[in-house]
Amino acid sequence: MQSLEELQQMVWDASWAWSRDFGDPRYAVRYFRRTFTVADPRAARLVVHVSADSRYRFYVNGRLVGRGPAKGDFEYYAFESYDLSSQLVAGTNVLAAQVMAYGPYGPISEIHGRHGAFVLQGDLCEGTRRESLNTADGWRVAVDQAYTAEEYVLGDKGGFFAINPQERFDGRRYPWGWQGADYDDSGWEPAWAIARASGRSQGGHPRYEWRLWPREIEMLAERPVEAEEVLDGPLAEAMRALLRSPAGSATVTIPARSEAECTLYMGKLFTGYPTVVTDGGAGTTITLTYAEALTRQGEKGRRDDLTWGEVDLDNPRDIVMPGGGRGEAWQAFWFRSARFIRMQIRTGDEPLVIRGLAFDFWCYPFEQRGRFESDDPELKRIWDVCWHTALCCAHEHYEDCPSYEQLQYVSDTRLQALISYLVAGDDTLGRSALLAFDRSRLSDGITQSRYPTNYHQVIPTFSLLYVLMVEDHYQHFGDVRFLLRVAPGIGPVMHWFERHMNEDGLVGFIPWWVFVDWCSPQFREGVPPEARTGPCTVVNLMYIAALESAARLYHVVRDHHHAGVYERRAEAMRQSVRRATWSEAEGLFVDGPGSSNLSQHANLWAILTDTAKPQQTERIMKRLMDDPALTQTTYIHDYYLFQALLKVGAYERLDDVVGRWRKMIDYGFSTFPEKPEPTRSDCHAWSAWPMFEFQRVLLGVRPAEPGYKSVLIAPKPFGTIARASGRVPTCRGDIDVAWRREGTRFAIKVRLPDGMPARIELPDGTVQVLPAHGETTFGDASVGAGLRL
Repeated sequence: MQSLEELQQMVWDASWAWSRDFGDPRYAVRYFRRTFTVADPRAARLVVHVSADSRYRFYVNGRLVGRGPAKGDFEYYAFESYDLSSQLVAGTNVLAAQVMAYGPYGPISEIHGRHGAFVLQGDLCEGTRRESLNTADGWRVAVDQAYTAEEYVLGDKGGFFAINPQERFDGRRYPWGWQGADYDDSGWEPAWAIARASGRSQGGHPRYEWRLWPREIEMLAERPVEAEEVLDGPLAEAMRALLRSPAGSATVTIPARSEAECTLYMGKLFTGYPTVVTDGGAGTTITLTYAEALTRQGEKGRRDDLTWGEVDLDNPRDIVMPGGGRGEAWQAFWFRSARFIRMQIRTGDEPLVIRGLAFDFWCYPFEQRGRFESDDPELKRIWDVCWHTALCCAHEHYEDCPSYEQLQYVSDTRLQALISYLVAGDDTLGRSALLAFDRSRLSDGITQSRYPTNYHQVIPTFSLLYVLMVEDHYQHFGDVRFLLRVAPGIGPVMHWFERHMNEDGLVGFIPWWVFVDWCSPQFREGVPPEARTGPCTVVNLMYIAALESAARLYHVVRDHHHAGVYERRAEAMRQSVRRATWSEAEGLFVDGPGSSNLSQHANLWAILTDTAKPQQTERIMKRLMDDPALTQTTYIHDYYLFQALLKVGAYERLDDVVGRWRKMIDYGFSTFPEKPEPTRSDCHAWSAWPMFEFQRVLLGVRPAEPGYKSVLIAPKPFGTIARASGRVPTCRGDIDVAWRREGTRFAIKVRLPDGMPARIELPDGTVQVLPAHGETTFGDASVGAGLRL
């Protein structure tokens, strides 16, 4: 296979292809085939490069080998590369692709053209023989009659809904077996060449926007998961027997002209591909309805109470109509998200036999290299649910939620990326996200709130968090070359806010959606009231935090001039915020000049940015955690509250924050939700951040220098925890830590990668500096006896 750099520079000779009705902007599905012969598979080599608008499933000799393209935009339109050499056989071979063009039903999280298209480039090399398999020469295409879009628009029921359309599939009109080499495609028409494909190193085509760029992320992981239980309905007992039997050893028969239904309980929420395998049953309709939770009159109860309610039949659904043949397998074209699946069957004049019902969990292939254990078993349960939440919100990019939006928002992504860095030791999706946000920039310099997307949205506070996210990556990986790619985009964000400063030295009214946190009713639609008219304290403080971060980063890339500008502006703004929003009577910062509103948000950011002077911080802490008069943070902003508590050394209050996650565990969540009840989304990875704080706070591991050139290990035990151990993967190797405390006595054992010096700080302030290698035990010897890594 070629290197990424070679693929980026690849010259395309293939053409985008479709059927002759190209130009019709409606939802459509097409089937493509290209047969060729191989004399000696051992001597043959075939590498192909594939893309489509909107999505494809790619087969070789009847076997599914890939899905794509990965999400991007027109300027970076992804293609996948496949080495098919090992899958070739002697005689006739076939390349086959099913392409679904979304047309007007496309999800907001994807950027595609108005028309479908397919492209493949690759040469078969066999000895001295070379045969081009490029589209469109020699390819044949069939127009699909089986699929129609089951569009689901969530209006006043549940809020914003932005994912892919569900499917209505009619197996009676589907060309079963079309992926195989022995299929007769003589009745198909020749594929029609639309225009020559082009990469970013070519001139392109004036009418077609796709600039092909190699996929920069791994192919996703896929594994089968089984339903844990089958709930109510006349089908329940028979379906239990089917699911618990070895594959192919049991079936379920539904008589002709009858109805049956049941609910599959997956145990926990999963994202992936449902599959139904049937015999017979022409005229049958199978409806699969997906749900995160059971509801009763629109209300969710305990998530593990299987008697609470039922699957809301207004939820997203797929409708499958078998063709009547034997062993027909339908699988959704894009992943579904569900903890519960309602299956409703209505047969026609033939009985239906269900041979199989499967669900393949599909997510980004993160490896959980990090570990955490303690004598508090509930923390391990929180860790496990955090990790599963993170996986369910990571596919071709990070997602806010898999069930409703599947959009990559900056605020969510910052915390998701930190999970990837600290638990998986993997920055692939993090780098991809940073580049995507940089490419999202509007003409006035501000980044969009989410990207990729075909629907522009700006949340100015998220642009500030983007700057902090850039610094997160630099701190954990020390990659100056990558920083040089994204640092130039920081300045335009800083300048955008500067343009909105008023004569008092504060950021005044700013346009777009100034979201901060889901604090209802105080922050309507997540927006502090002060942000709707003029200066808002939390916005100004977040700008100060971003200015300071930008200054540090610009010093790294040796732009000391702008670094100095940002440092001076940050200091001037601190003074302006103190003058305009500190209330001596309240002992707190108010939410805006002249406002009487109080919030944890404004005061925690005042602490984080050193806007609060020491005596002010002392007064803030008297009310920050215990005064209900302050608008309270919810799960996303709890992260920043946690950081403020750390900064002031209020370690005894950290468990108060973690306690909110204990309650979610007790309430039966299998993934962590978007916000406190009533919550729309039950799976929101911005709420999965506690797991990496267990590593950074309880294990105490943080980079002391960018890229872990040296490390600080300073455990901060909270609550009643007396023992903890675990591992933190880094770009320089894994760090293992174990500690135990008994009263005021404390001992720690550490193992470091070669070449990584460490500073160890015990809770009592005792310090030891370790050389750049090895393993050591430090602290009270009697407590440390028996510590294991």
